[in-house]
Amino acid sequence: YGDDVRVRQVITNILTNAIKYTPSGNVWFRVSGVRKSKEIFILHAEVEDTGMGMRPEDVKRLFSTSFQRVNQEKTRYIEGTGLGLMITQQLLKLMGSKLEVFSEYEKGSKFYFDLEQKVVDPTPIGDFNERVMRSEVSVKKYNGFSAPDAQILVVDDNSMNRKVFKSLLKTTLIHITEAESGQEAIDLATEHFYDIIFMDHMMPEMDGVEAMHRIREIKDGPCANTPIIVLTANAVSGAKEMYKEEGFDGFISKPVVADKLEEAIKDALPADLIKAPIEEKEAPKKSAGMPDDLPMVEGLDWGFAWQHLPDLDVLKDTLAEFYELLPVHKKKLEGMYADILSEVEDPSSEEGLKNAFSAYRIQVHSMKGAAATIGIVPLAGAAKILEFAAKDEDPETIRSLHPIFIKEWMSYADKLYGVFDIGIDRTEKIPGTPEIFHEESEVIRQALEDMDIDAADEHMEKLKGYTFGEKADELMKELSAAVADLDEDAAAEIIASMQEYI
Repeated sequence: YGDDVRVRQVITNILTNAIKYTPSGNVWFRVSGVRKSKEIFILHAEVEDTGMGMRPEDVKRLFSTSFQRVNQEKTRYIEGTGLGLMITQQLLKLMGSKLEVFSEYEKGSKFYFDLEQKVVDPTPIGDFNERVMRSEVSVKKYNGFSAPDAQILVVDDNSMNRKVFKSLLKTTLIHITEAESGQEAIDLATEHFYDIIFMDHMMPEMDGVEAMHRIREIKDGPCANTPIIVLTANAVSGAKEMYKEEGFDGFISKPVVADKLEEAIKDALPADLIKAPIEEKEAPKKSAGMPDDLPMVEGLDWGFAWQHLPDLDVLKDTLAEFYELLPVHKKKLEGMYADILSEVEDPSSEEGLKNAFSAYRIQVHSMKGAAATIGIVPLAGAAKILEFAAKDEDPETIRSLHPIFIKEWMSYADKLYGVFDIGIDRTEKIPGTPEIFHEESEVIRQALEDMDIDAADEHMEKLKGYTFGEKADELMKELSAAVADLDEDAAAEIIASMQEYI
């Protein structure tokens, strides 16, 4: 029993490091372990290589917060900031372990760690290859139910998470309503009935726990008896029990896995709403399995992404949206970082500093989820460290890691460019008129107000097919990003600026 996502990330980081610094030769990955007691198993993992190796003084500097790469004269051609091992050490520390290193200069290195894990079931796993084959078959199974009469409300301040949620359930034909805040969820639950409410925990202004309690307080409301299931990226030990004590009816960890989501819905919906799966010929097209020719992208684990986005079209769309939102999230986090520095240097009040840390924590938590969903696990790990630092109100860790994180975050603007044609605009632009711009922008504005994602996306794509002059066209990308983020206020400001030029 442990944090499988973080253990996987730690091992991936160590392997990536070994391959980077081994221009020729071998890299070995070994896993073993011993029983410490009936309930505790000590997992031992090591990665050994025949690469460049390090001098003793370089090993001492390896985990310093300066992120200075060792052996600069030999490693100048290698991409990356050297952030991976620092993140690995931090993650192991959070799990009660540490990364050990043995290295000989120009001969190679060995990185290893020991991690205590609770034994849940002592039964031997059996034939590992057979289990993998079975799991692959189960993943490829066609969707097992439909519920065309069911009504679900999903509450999440991150627009990308809501789109992914809807995409994962498209074959079930369930009617899904979206809310981007706790208050909006309360308003909707006061007026409309929903069979299930999925509530994100960490949201600005009002978090999911408070929103859940407020909905429960509406005794005569249409959702008085509606199951409310929490969505959270903080799937730590004891979290499920904590949320149950708070009053939630279920628990789903993020990034959301399709079969876990379907299982939760089938358990929570009344039996009469569960129907047989729709015929395959009537169903929205669904990928049979992960393609084996996906392009190499540094830091992106396609296998991990496929667990949460098991459909090629959904994967492509989500990756494109992540790319588009890179500058949006960067701008938000930079503003919150500036607020923390300002409050630390000249605090207006104790409450002001606390609010600055809280806002930063919620935003970097959202960025962590976005990166994890599309499989950029190292970026999600860095965001997790910043999230914990903000929770602990630790300005020094934030000050040392934030600039590096932002640099890594924006590096994906280059790394993802051209993948599935992301960032490449091949459309022939048609000269637009002020009337066309006014008509389309008004539809977009109304769609954002109504939280109609499909209409907003459709008309944004239509608008991008026109050219309105150099100055207005420069702002088109910003408008597209604001629409992708469902940021009604930002979109209105950009539209007003574009209108001045048009």
